[in-house]
Amino acid sequence: MRAQNESRTTVLYPPIGVPLEIAVIEGGNVHALAFPVVLQDGEWRDASFGRRVQVQPTHWRHWGLLGTWSTVDAAVARQRMWTSIH
Repeated sequence: MRAQNESRTTVLYPPIGVPLEIAVIEGGNVHALAFPVVLQDGEWRDASFGRRVQVQPTHWRHWGLLGTWSTVDAAVARQRMWTSIH
């Protein structure tokens, strides 16, 4: 389990096709998914099985690294996803 007070930076662009750990808000609490995901073809997918994951992440970091979280700018991420599939 990760510490709650880890620093967060402002990097707006989650990389495409790279295994990531993402944080989501659920029930008013922020938590990380327990499995890696990738941004692929405009959708978030389970990195191991390729299944679509319907989430709206608030932060991301490279899977397996205990680094800082980067924020996800939803509008920019949507534009990048749109651009990646068209």
